[in-house]
Amino acid sequence: MWRGVSGQAATDVQTTSSLSARTTLLPHRVGHTRPGKNTAVFSPSAYAPRLPLPIHQVRTFRRMRKISLAPIAVFSTLLLVAMTSSVASTAWLLGRIPFGDFRGIVLVFGAVVMFYVYSIVLYRLVLLISPLREGVIDFGSREEFVFHVYELFFLVLFFSLTRTRFVPVPLMRWIYIALGARLGDNSFSGGTLLDPPLTEVGDNSIIGHDAILFCHVIEADKLALAKIHIGSNVTIGARAVIMPDVDIGDGAIVAVNAVVTKGTRIGPGERWAGIPARRIS
Repeated sequence: MWRGVSGQAATDVQTTSSLSARTTLLPHRVGHTRPGKNTAVFSPSAYAPRLPLPIHQVRTFRRMRKISLAPIAVFSTLLLVAMTSSVASTAWLLGRIPFGDFRGIVLVFGAVVMFYVYSIVLYRLVLLISPLREGVIDFGSREEFVFHVYELFFLVLFFSLTRTRFVPVPLMRWIYIALGARLGDNSFSGGTLLDPPLTEVGDNSIIGHDAILFCHVIEADKLALAKIHIGSNVTIGARAVIMPDVDIGDGAIVAVNAVVTKGTRIGPGERWAGIPARRIS
């Protein structure tokens, strides 16, 4: 579980007279382990305890990270490779087939499909070489570089797939699997998985319409990653929000519009609802 002391993370805040509503975010249980696992999600040395700072000091050092030129250059190169390969492949596979009046439409559609195929292949190659790792990501680190390349793939290319309502849900299942999600048999998502490589869902589970699952924490200058584990036979209601480092046991139900905050553990068969989500049965 995390403890938020930011005014923007109101769902995690326990207001006291000694804490400013605009200070930094700290983990509530640093270095805790998941059930059945021996590795800590966050290292105890990742965040050193510190007293809340005056508001003017917080404004001085709390700045949002920006993507540097190096990951942009790498992503742009990969994007150019995908575009070139898709045009060449489309011309080779479909260029000589007579489509009549629909030739232009077919070639453009084929090029777009091939472009996304090559983009996903290159994206998976990046993750194979440098997989995303759970934990706090330091400024200027290799992990930050990899995350920014990964983020560019989604911001520029994949959000148009994962957030559209034109792609059928059964097809979206295979798109998420191609993007790295682990979805069990007969599990589908009508919502959005913002970080597929860090999302695990068991068998026969459903994620409702417009629900959002994300495994990254970006809060001012803080950046961290943590997996989401969802068991089998789980129902996530429409427009629910599932935050990083959440475990949901088999047979559990998360109600419509519920907000499951960071580090929450939902036991098997439990029902949770509300903002922030609390157990109701």
